[in-house]
Amino acid sequence: MRAAVEARDADALAALSAEDIQLDFGGGAGRALLAERLGDPQYDLWGELEEVLAMGCASDGAVLSMPWYWTQPYKVDAFEGAIVTGENVAVHAAPDGASPRVGVLSWNEVTRTGAYNPEAEWAAIRWDDPEADEDRTGFIRQSELRSIVDYRIEAARRNDRWRLTSFIAGD
Repeated sequence: MRAAVEARDADALAALSAEDIQLDFGGGAGRALLAERLGDPQYDLWGELEEVLAMGCASDGAVLSMPWYWTQPYKVDAFEGAIVTGENVAVHAAPDGASPRVGVLSWNEVTRTGAYNPEAEWAAIRWDDPEADEDRTGFIRQSELRSIVDYRIEAARRNDRWRLTSFIAGD
């Protein structure tokens, strides 16, 4: 799969997919639609695939899920929640890298607070700090967050072969 993504080879990716691969919650499915959307810059699916692949996978034995965190239980609302996508990511008191650090997070789940603006450099967040036994708040760079319900891939065995069964965002 990684080779198909790196080569931007829609035919190779479609060959790895189930015939009925789910692409959205409105009925969009199938290899032909996947190939069509891969060629549509409005979707930027190649970029989404690269991001998902970079985050690793998890398996329950029957289904393989990417990114790995999709299979984890959450304490936060999936639509307001995000995953901090790195190690030792600074959380600041204000939306300014020069402001005091109020925390350091590594792959934590957080809740976005306030109005979500994908164009903003910073996001206001709240997270559970087990060491302090309380919720904490601060600001983190948007580039360090990924929505829990952002694009993800699931694969399952079909006819004795692993097949991509969904490549979808939302819930």
